[in-house]
Amino acid sequence: MKLPSKNIAHGVALLCCLAPLDVLAESEACQPERTFVPSSNNAPDVNPRVIGMLWKVERRGTPASYLFGTIHLQITRLPPAVALALVKADRFVAETVMDDSAVAYYRRQMLSNPAPNLDSLFEQPFRKRLLDLLADYGVDRQTALRLKPWAAFNLLSRPIPTGAPTLDQMLETTARQRKIPVGGLETVTELVAALENIPLSHQREIVMDTVCNRSLIEKQAQALTHRYYNRDLSGMLNVSMRYETSNAAASRRFSERLLDDRSQRMLKRLGPYLEAGNAFIAIGALHLPGEEGLLQGLEAQGYRVTAVY
Repeated sequence: MKLPSKNIAHGVALLCCLAPLDVLAESEACQPERTFVPSSNNAPDVNPRVIGMLWKVERRGTPASYLFGTIHLQITRLPPAVALALVKADRFVAETVMDDSAVAYYRRQMLSNPAPNLDSLFEQPFRKRLLDLLADYGVDRQTALRLKPWAAFNLLSRPIPTGAPTLDQMLETTARQRKIPVGGLETVTELVAALENIPLSHQREIVMDTVCNRSLIEKQAQALTHRYYNRDLSGMLNVSMRYETSNAAASRRFSERLLDDRSQRMLKRLGPYLEAGNAFIAIGALHLPGEEGLLQGLEAQGYRVTAVY
């Protein structure tokens, strides 16, 4: 059995940074109705504009902490302002701490020997396209056929590994090297449960949409990355809502489970770290903006949040 190593469980809230695939013509494996279309939602863009990836979070009587929005990118160095806030912190807090035992648990949960798995859910020619793509991620055919659908679309939601550390990995590694205590806002069991609780039919739809719209999603990912480097949080949220999938209910359930619900759970669990103060908290950038986002949630709890980078 061969599965990618330690970065397998990061970045689940965003299907992004996908590489193009040319093993089959789209018309052979995908039906026209699978094509994403511009959103018909007439709601205005996120307003006001939210600029900043590193936020100072403070309330009278407690030392300030820092909240940093991350994205699943492979990087070589941290921005100076981010690195300084991290090395001065008393505690590093991630979404989920993926230590060896957590990674082992996650990898076990990715596979299903009896149905449902990719073997039972997909037929040719789509199956060939899917398996060829997973092979680019280092997943052999035998293992790929045993993957649960949520495991497949989670793997496909990240760049093909190059060996460079991701931003999340670099942050956690830096904290551990500096002997900064590391904590998490949710357990790997809760993360897996959020994925398992997406209805199987919706998981299947998400796999098909992810494979059949790779070139379009790649363009969307480039737009997200551009806005990330410009520290444009509201722009990222607007880009993420730009297209409608073939199954709006599946897309909505995915967003609710992996973005909104997890944002609210993390908001509740931030309290002790913020009360203790001087924490460096690293959370996926799309959890920060919007009505369900952490920035507005923290302000509603009486915290002052100020962009510092």
